[in-house]
Amino acid sequence: MKILVVEDDKTIANLIAEALTQQRYTVEVVHDGVSGLEYLEARVFDLLILDLGLPQMDGITLCQNKC
Repeated sequence: MKILVVEDDKTIANLIAEALTQQRYTVEVVHDGVSGLEYLEARVFDLLILDLGLPQMDGITLCQNKC
């Protein structure tokens, strides 16, 4: 399973990614809404873990544009 984590707090993002990787998931992490949208447009993910309060584009706007 391929998971995208969009979280601007790098500590939280790394903790989530580490925990998921230990469970043998493939995880990619980005730290702002614009990058999240670019990743979603360019790749296929099975799951999106999305922070609502993101720089450049908030999580709700990202979701409205792509989800």
